[in-house]
Amino acid sequence: MLADLAPDAGPQPLITVRDLTVQYEGAPDPALQGVNLNLMPGERVLVLEPSGGGKSSLLMVLAGLLPRIIPARLTGEVLVPAGRLQRPGGRPLRLRLSRPL
Repeated sequence: MLADLAPDAGPQPLITVRDLTVQYEGAPDPALQGVNLNLMPGERVLVLEPSGGGKSSLLMVLAGLLPRIIPARLTGEVLVPAGRLQRPGGRPLRLRLSRPL
């Protein structure tokens, strides 16, 4: 299951998100549903969605703020280097947010 993150498989993603869904308590619909993504070393990523599309929710999961700070139900998985499994809501990486150019 974690073979794609093996050290000899070439460049490893810094973080892999698989089938992530975020459902806030009391909300009728998920803020995110079925999100999959690989963040590679040195890669810059643009998350482009309309207002309410789940951008902040995704970043809060990656930063470890959900569900610790804001009550939410998370499903899916977040994989980090060396095949170590991290449940959504953990804090596997330091994120740097920047303003668009």
